[in-house]
Amino acid sequence: MAFLRKKINPRRIKLRKELWQQRLVELDKLTEQGVLTSLLILLVFIVSSSIIISIRVGRDVIEPMTLSRIFAMAGIVVLTAATMAVYVYHYQCRVIKINTRGIAIAGLFIMLLVGAKIAMLFSQTASLISIAVAVIFTSSIILTIAYDQRFAIGMNMFYAVLVWLAIDHVERMDIFITMMACSFTCCFCLKEIRTRMKLIEVSTLT
Repeated sequence: MAFLRKKINPRRIKLRKELWQQRLVELDKLTEQGVLTSLLILLVFIVSSSIIISIRVGRDVIEPMTLSRIFAMAGIVVLTAATMAVYVYHYQCRVIKINTRGIAIAGLFIMLLVGAKIAMLFSQTASLISIAVAVIFTSSIILTIAYDQRFAIGMNMFYAVLVWLAIDHVERMDIFITMMACSFTCCFCLKEIRTRMKLIEVSTLT
């Protein structure tokens, strides 16, 4: 039966080894650049945000989550987070290379979402705008100081969508518009911080 065995060209074997070594080198480069870790951070952010947003919170009431609601919110969060990741890649690539920066940004966004949900337990419907503005205002200040105005405005445009969903009043477009007005005002006014009164002035204006 030896004559039925398929002969393998030595050049083909060598070519396969070279391709496999090339793929390993590319994988090592991605690991060194922090891409794989950044993807893991993005996955954790998507899962955490989907669960937080899916929880229905009212005054002194927390309703249980349903799988259909979690999947629906997860779909929106995936699209929003993917857009944020592309924006980060184009305008702040060092966030991908330095994973601590990515962890800090993801942690900031998740903590603010949790804070918004907790605040909704002790607030009325009329104060939802105040909660949303407080969340987006905090995010705008931190990102503008840590990076720059363009990056802060871009990230907050996408993050405002997640906060809007977390407030659980999507029919109220005024909440989203108010958040965007707050973010733009805060980011544009924080071009330079030379005095201690600057943050107080920006907070008052916002």
